Amino acid sequence: MSSERPTSHHVPRDGDPANDLVRLHEVETRLKHEFVGNDALVDVMLTGAIALEPLLILGPPGTAKSNVVRRFAELCAGSSLFSYMLTRFTEPEELFGPVDLRTLQYIRGRDSSLEAADIVFLDEVFKGSSSVLNALLSLLDGSHQAFVIGSAHGLPDDSSLRTFADRFVLRFVSQNVPSQQLDDFMRIAWQAERHDLRHGPGLADSRNIVAAGGLLRLHRAIQEVSLDEAIKFIIDIVTRIRGIGIHVSDRRVSRIAKLVAASAVRRGAAIADRSDCWICRYVWNDAHEIESLGALIDGFISDAGTPVPEKS
Repeated sequence: MSSERPTSHHVPRDGDPANDLVRLHEVETRLKHEFVGNDALVDVMLTGAIALEPLLILGPPGTAKSNVVRRFAELCAGSSLFSYMLTRFTEPEELFGPVDLRTLQYIRGRDSSLEAADIVFLDEVFKGSSSVLNALLSLLDGSHQAFVIGSAHGLPDDSSLRTFADRFVLRFVSQNVPSQQLDDFMRIAWQAERHDLRHGPGLADSRNIVAAGGLLRLHRAIQEVSLDEAIKFIIDIVTRIRGIGIHVSDRRVSRIAKLVAASAVRRGAAIADRSDCWICRYVWNDAHEIESLGALIDGFISDAGTPVPEKS
């Protein structure tokens, strides 16, 4: 079991959402350079972070799931990260802090607890006990303004755990770097190793990029996005998805609009359009649905002649 308590980095506050967006694009460029072969994951993660909608990353160990999340938090000033690997022995107090015996409530506001974090990464998220998973439900349902990322080797078979997994609106499968990108991967990895040998462990450039409070300002900018046309697109997409036998719960459907608006915010648009529906590619339930859902979304976006975003 391993844990990483909330940590934060500070730069002068900016306060300008337009500048926050410019800086977020710089974060995007940095992450895509440092994590070769993970462009699609970066796109999904940044959109989920703006929307504050939970993301589930599936895949084998060693595919940079935790590293890319940690690096994202480092580049965002004031964004504290709480990282924890769950086991069946993990107690809720390890995440939320001790219980006040007089009120039988968790003592809120502790700097070392999950609730003090802006970004929460829960490794092996389905291995937690029932008491831990029940305690996490309110977090996943949006009671705390944090971006929650869970990771696991695969989706659980247990029906009760499937219900818990439904709280993760976005799903992504993390894989090893493709063979055609191994040259870039090895060069960047060796550059990082040389830095560690010369200067000790740590990334060569740990400079904050997004100003303190920037992610929250971008999240608030969602309410300014017009979804008048996009709502029609979302209804059409959900109808098509369900029509090919992919189940999307009403809970998750209600959150898709926020993700579409977050996509519009990322591209600096005041009106969400058909192209912002690319994020619907990542609302599948099981991995075997990825190809058919991707083809459906590609076709939907292409219907209006809109360029299709790069697929994972």
